[in-house]
Amino acid sequence: MALGQSLINYCILAWGGVCSSFLIPLERAQRGVLKIALNKPMRYSTTALYKETGVLSVRRLYIMRVAVSVHKSVLISGEYEAMLKKIIFKLPVPARLSTFSHRFAVFPFPHIYNKLVKICKFKHCSAKETKSHE
Repeated sequence: MALGQSLINYCILAWGGVCSSFLIPLERAQRGVLKIALNKPMRYSTTALYKETGVLSVRRLYIMRVAVSVHKSVLISGEYEAMLKKIIFKLPVPARLSTFSHRFAVFPFPHIYNKLVKICKFKHCSAKETKSHE
């Protein structure tokens, strides 16, 4: 499982934001490898499989890596203290000029981070503590 997870984790920030049609075969392969490694039947529940193994799905791994990466850059930036004083802790999201530009990390990273900050409340956490807020 460690080998498979590290292969999926490799450069996921670069390719993780692709269309879901490209991620579906990778997610199927991940589930298949987990079921074979744990000697589970092929019709075994995916939700139960991920809970049992503690492995993140490809999409959740991408979201976790985005959150940690953006949070590290926010902590380093000089604007962090000013952002803490605001009522709403939110990163500015750049304007989207085209559908093609939507795929670049400049747009989805702050967007994903802003959604997660509302749910997880990790604005006062260190980068290491951010990982535990799945």
